Amino acid sequence: MPTIGIRRSALFHELGKTFTDAEFDDLCFDFGIELDDVELLHDGSNDAEYKIEIPANRYDLLCLEGLGRALNIFLERGGKIPEYHLFTPSSDKIIRIKVLPNTQSIRPFVVGAVLRGIKFNSETYNSFIKLQEKLHQNLCRERKLVAIGTHDLDTIQPPFFYDAQHPKQIKFKPLNQTQEFSADELMEFYMDLHKAKTVLDTIVTMFSQYCSTPFLIETVSIEQVDGQMTLYPTLHSRTEKVSVSKINQRIGIEVDSNKAAHLLTRMCLKASVIDADTLQVTIPPTRADILHFCDIAEDCAVAYGFNNIVKTVPKTSCIGNQYEINRITDLLRHSVAECGFTETLTFALCSIPDVASKFGKEIETIPAVHIANPKTLDFQIGRTSLLPGLLRTIACNRGTALPIQLFEVADVILKDQSRDTGSRNERRLCAVYYGKTPSFETIHGLLDRVMQLLKLKYETSNSGYYLNSNCEDSGYFPGRFAQVIARGSNIGTIGVLHPNVIEQFELKLPCSALEISVEQFV
Repeated sequence: MPTIGIRRSALFHELGKTFTDAEFDDLCFDFGIELDDVELLHDGSNDAEYKIEIPANRYDLLCLEGLGRALNIFLERGGKIPEYHLFTPSSDKIIRIKVLPNTQSIRPFVVGAVLRGIKFNSETYNSFIKLQEKLHQNLCRERKLVAIGTHDLDTIQPPFFYDAQHPKQIKFKPLNQTQEFSADELMEFYMDLHKAKTVLDTIVTMFSQYCSTPFLIETVSIEQVDGQMTLYPTLHSRTEKVSVSKINQRIGIEVDSNKAAHLLTRMCLKASVIDADTLQVTIPPTRADILHFCDIAEDCAVAYGFNNIVKTVPKTSCIGNQYEINRITDLLRHSVAECGFTETLTFALCSIPDVASKFGKEIETIPAVHIANPKTLDFQIGRTSLLPGLLRTIACNRGTALPIQLFEVADVILKDQSRDTGSRNERRLCAVYYGKTPSFETIHGLLDRVMQLLKLKYETSNSGYYLNSNCEDSGYFPGRFAQVIARGSNIGTIGVLHPNVIEQFELKLPCSALEISVEQFV
């Protein structure tokens, strides 16, 4: 979680009250944050800096203004939830930013806003800069998703253009610097429009309190490449209807609708009573962390006080049990080890050639999940087979006495568009025999033993298993390959590896392999 540093005197001035360090620590606990450290300042002021740990999704608490505002409302010291107002100038006065086509392959989105008549002193200006830094580190993912730029509108003139040029051609002067730098490091990929809007909303809502008209924000018109005009910021807020009884049930408390509305309002979620069991809750643009009813219930619990929730014995009881897939996996591990095979544990990521070209296949034909920004060529995709990992293990242990018999029972990662994540895991068993002869009978015998343990007989019916040799695979020797059919489904492969595969993995001797899915037996 991010940690912010705030001068103690400035925070107490914002709150209109002083606390001892112990009292402020208790306040932080009650509010759901943590006072991590107190560092004395060696400037003769007898002041200190509070190091406060903030939840990673509470972007509105990453600066003095946001934290002070939220704590004042929480303490009910006269603080009110601000109402933010958008002002759109006439068409001849509105500031426009034109997006040029060069940006489309790099950073296709830009948003903007204007804060008029803003007044900063040294402390508020430093707070403004620190908020940008924290957002860059946290929400912006070190500027990979979003990059923030703020400018003094008195020193620049519209119209403005959003363009992408070669880094050597761009010169810029960072804030608090006098020297110009080239933009070699500005070229980042994967900009996210949703996060860009969240960042913009966070900055303008935090610092619009210093405008000549507090909390009045001027919109900016963005002209897209296709000519479409969009106004930013959106300052999107929404309302949710929530059940008080559900809140009570989730938290384990008993409050009525008026009390629940009061608690939520203390957490900057304006709530009004609709009836005895229903609240209408307004989620302001500052609370991008509120995604679900559970987030609203959590805020209610924070305001109620976790220490005030009475401990009770759960009304339901259940017996913990192992997942069936894990139970079968453990049984297979013991049984295969008893057959003379040594278990290995290999990496879940591998290189593209390991599952494709080394087996004579094209990566486009394999449902592999690719890593967007791999740090090494050895870890480019999620493994779609356990076999490459075992072969690389043999290659690293070629000095071991022959034969080498290895196995692994673990998950592979397969692309699956029917899933929310676009991928799924599949538990597999893989075993290899490496020696002076391929000893296919050893691997075949292992398959028979595994099927015996799974109580499947060797028969062609849908209740048994058999081998289908009327097929070929580029990774296996012709005529020495078969599909394993169990309960009418193809669950894997068995055979002698092709000499080309052996050579690709820098091996010299023949090898037979078995790889099957165990998902069918759950």
